[in-house]
Amino acid sequence: MARGHVDTHAGHPYASEVDGPPSTGKRTWMSEWSPEGSTGNEAWDDGSGYDGFTVASAVHDALTKGNTSGCVYWYGASTGATRGLIQRDGANHHVSKRPWALANHSRFIRPGATRIGGCTSDADLRLSAFRDHDGSVTAVALHAAATATPVPFSLRNIGFTSGTATPYVTDNSHGTARQQAVPVTGGSPKATVAARSLVTCTVRR
Repeated sequence: MARGHVDTHAGHPYASEVDGPPSTGKRTWMSEWSPEGSTGNEAWDDGSGYDGFTVASAVHDALTKGNTSGCVYWYGASTGATRGLIQRDGANHHVSKRPWALANHSRFIRPGATRIGGCTSDADLRLSAFRDHDGSVTAVALHAAATATPVPFSLRNIGFTSGTATPYVTDNSHGTARQQAVPVTGGSPKATVAARSLVTCTVRR
């Protein structure tokens, strides 16, 4: 009886990975999640299963496979060697690469943005795209290949065919670092994506 009065379905994907939307037919939040692991880890991509790349992959799957409209990471800062984004150590602290996996989405995809179509012929590229209130478009690309690759991808129905795209790169050496703008032709940014990286492009006419 309560189902008809609930607008948003929230779930914690600890028991299984997100591989599709829930059957509720409601708007969905991934309301709490963090990867396995009980020791401190500041790496971006070390195969541990709780590095930054793992978090970026989980967020991508939640947004695209689960069609969620929000993701919450558990938890922010903690004392001791944990899966927290920031490890507190007395007066010092250590920042993992996991916050940058989240920042590539949260800094550029604002509340109220709408997910739009994006496609690529590259099997190593996981792509999602969003339109904001001001008409700007954000494309987030997680690149699983071991080498840098000129990546062809197109954004559907963005309302313009030319402009510029400003990439922000996260990898072993960068944390959402702004790069030189690249041209947009025919609705497609012309970008080379670094190996094992997360790249966010803000696209404007």
